[in-house]
Amino acid sequence: MTAASNPEPYAAVSGSGVIHNVFMSGAIEGVAKADPENIQQVAASQLALSNSYYQSALSQASRSFMAAIVSAGVGLLFFVSSVVFAMVSRNVSAAYISALAGGIVEVISGLNFWLFGRTASQLDTFHVRLEKMQRYLLANSVCTSLPEENRAQVIADLVKSMVDGRE
Repeated sequence: MTAASNPEPYAAVSGSGVIHNVFMSGAIEGVAKADPENIQQVAASQLALSNSYYQSALSQASRSFMAAIVSAGVGLLFFVSSVVFAMVSRNVSAAYISALAGGIVEVISGLNFWLFGRTASQLDTFHVRLEKMQRYLLANSVCTSLPEENRAQVIADLVKSMVDGRE
């Protein structure tokens, strides 16, 4: 299957430890092979590339969220065990150590939730880009049905608005 037809990305770890989205490479190849004269083909390859980006960010968000949940649970266990240990053994110094460990784990959990939030904002950015791409595709489709005498000017205006960043 190609990157465009398979929405499930997988990651490969290089020798340097860098994670690469394997499907991102396939989507980039699709952009390179797209016929520039065929706007729909170019747009489809761009959507495949955007989908690879989205899937990568979604996967990262899921991992961050799960790590945050697990570490929050572990931190809670440390806190509860410190309270139980202090109540049962009356050894407050040992309970302090457990509570400190729980605090450290909770800080790590908080960092994971922060990473999750950052990744979620990347997903929001993707949706904005996807909406713009869909608007331009729709405008291009409408342009093909215009009378020949108006089509060139409307397409020129569409391209100008895309380049200028107007909506």
